[in-house]
Parts: sequence; C-alpha cells; structure tokens
Amino acid sequence: MPERNGHLKELRLKCGYTQQQVADVLGVTKATISKYESGQRKLRSDHVEKLSILFNVEPVYILLGVTSAEWRREMDNVMQREEEEEREYWESVLLTKPILDMIPLLERLNDDGQQKAVERVEELTEIPRYRRPDTLPAPPEGTDTTPAEKPTEGPENGE
Repeated sequence: MPERNGHLKELRLKCGYTQQQVADVLGVTKATISKYESGQRKLRSDHVEKLSILFNVEPVYILLGVTSAEWRREMDNVMQREEEEEREYWESVLLTKPILDMIPLLERLNDDGQQKAVERVEELTEIPRYRRPDTLPAPPEGTDTTPAEKPTEGPENGE
C-alpha cells in the first residue's frame, strides 16, 4: 500500500502553486507531481531539496510532513517507550520479587548507604542458613569430595 503524502498537496496549495507550476520547477510532468502527492512514487533526493527551497521548509518536512523538532520529539517518545518495554521485559525475566522490592529502597539511599547495603547483603551470604543450597562455596582445593564408601555387610566385617 503506497504511503500518502497529503502534506505535499497541502503545502503546495498553502503556498499557492499548481501541480504544473511545481512540475515546471522540478522539470517533471504534472503526473509525476500527482504521483508524489498520492504516494504512488517516491521523491528523488534532488526533488526533496528543490521542494524544500520552493516551499521554504526543512527537507524533513518534505519527506515526513513534520518539522525536525517534531520528528525529534516523536523519536524521543518512541525511544522512551521502547526503553520502558525493554526494562519491563528484563525485569520480568531476571528480577525476582525480593530484588524488585529492594530497588526502591536502595534508590532512597545515597551512594554511601547503597554501598553499606551491598556490604550487608554480602555479609548475609557468608551465613550458611541464609544461603541457597545451589550457592554453597566450593570445597577448598585438594579436598577429596568423593563420598566415603559404606562398609558392606559380610564375613570380612566381623560377621
């Protein structure tokens, strides 16, 4: 489906030009201008420049129908929405409820307070009863970690 360029027609009419007059400036036919305005044909870059001079607007307005300031605001909004969606996604994937509950509390602390909070959490990780079983420290190097064999019942064990 072709993109509509209604702003080109509005701009042309606002400036008081006919399609033929614009066609003469660009060195094209009236039909080409009609196709530009209806979105049936893409604007050539040299035509964008000539139209922006003719209509006294920024080239971005010729291409998009918005000023560069409007375009920047819209792009900022798009980026903000995308960043928020990405943050929400990663929070839902990576952060557990207790961690999420800690974030607003940490944000209320200054840098020193945040550092102290991290130190306290590190201290808690050293206390075995607060550790998850899958996060126990590895045994010291050189320690035999193979389970001891149980003596088997039999004549050699004093039966």
